[in-house]
Amino acid sequence: MEKLSQNILRLSISAALITIPASALFIGYEYLGYKKGIAEYAGEVSAKYEKFIENIKEMYPERAQTLEEYLQ
Repeated sequence: MEKLSQNILRLSISAALITIPASALFIGYEYLGYKKGIAEYAGEVSAKYEKFIENIKEMYPERAQTLEEYLQ
């Protein structure tokens, strides 16, 4: 009976030593993928915002200075 308990304990420890690093790798991969997605989205929004501001300046050149002051 003692041998069975030792073998079960060894199997449990082995499973934990395999599962924990695999889980950490998975969580890290998902986190970095999420972070990359957010960075790409922020870049797209920023580019659209800059394009919008440039269009406003072209449409209303007399207000471009006021817009620049407001954005600073």
